[in-house]
Amino acid sequence: AASTDSRDVLREADLMEGPVLFPATYRFQSGRTAYDTERVPAWCDRIFHSKVGVTRKHYCALGGLVQSDHRPVCTLLETQLLALPGFSPPPRAATAQAGAAPPSAAKGVALPDAGAQ
Repeated sequence: AASTDSRDVLREADLMEGPVLFPATYRFQSGRTAYDTERVPAWCDRIFHSKVGVTRKHYCALGGLVQSDHRPVCTLLETQLLALPGFSPPPRAATAQAGAAPPSAAKGVALPDAGAQ
């Protein structure tokens, strides 16, 4: 009954989740890659998003991060952003002269291959 209740809540909020194709994200032995044998493994860590205007490219667990008894999950979503009324971005030349990196030049972030599910 609990899963039916949560599906109803998601439907009412017009939210969805991608297919969960990764191993359970809880409960691990802290600092290790082995599950805690006193608990039943579960998928506690989830990402919900809008059904409208969003394309999910990737949804996965980050099993290599072992600082906690949970494993974080991540998703790569693609959407079209709408401009706010009255907002106009600065000309590209002004941005380049100011030494600002383009938004696609984020450093230190390794994203998984967007073609993989």
